[in-house]
Amino acid sequence: MNLVEEKNRKEVLIQFGFPQEFLEAIDAIKSIDKSLSYVMNYPEGAYYYLPTIANYSIYKGYKVVPICDSGQGDSFYTFLFNDTEQKIIYNEIERDEVYANFGLNTNALIATLLIEYYDLMDDEEVEDRVSVVERISEIGFKLGVDKEITSNFMQRVFDAEDHNEDRFSHSRKWFGENIVPLLK
Repeated sequence: MNLVEEKNRKEVLIQFGFPQEFLEAIDAIKSIDKSLSYVMNYPEGAYYYLPTIANYSIYKGYKVVPICDSGQGDSFYTFLFNDTEQKIIYNEIERDEVYANFGLNTNALIATLLIEYYDLMDDEEVEDRVSVVERISEIGFKLGVDKEITSNFMQRVFDAEDHNEDRFSHSRKWFGENIVPLLK
């Protein structure tokens, strides 16, 4: 594993097409919405832990750029690249395993973070779906995703809930079938 230095993080990610708004938002997450910090944070944990797990097979042969930490800092989203492959992954420090592979789809990564944010909302907060969509669309926009795209994928989330689809226990499959097509 070749860990890209923190001072070069943004520059490298922008070169690979990451929205600048998204990267700037990560740096100032609490100014966007304090609750969003329960889902994502500046990759301080990634820069701390990655050198201790550099021997993990998921990182072998790649340059690694931390994107953001999860809310607790013990798992993170990273961008891996080499001469033949580029991908955004999610993993935890305890396991040499990729939990999610987003390819190069930054919108899918951002949608995942926004759905996690939605999942943390209180039941009372989500009763007014129009307000929820407006709030999440505004946050999504600040992260670099078009408001209409955010509104469309949140409607799919609501539809799944209305039809009692278990999007949580089969989240990767559900997400791949219902959300990713909206984000391309």
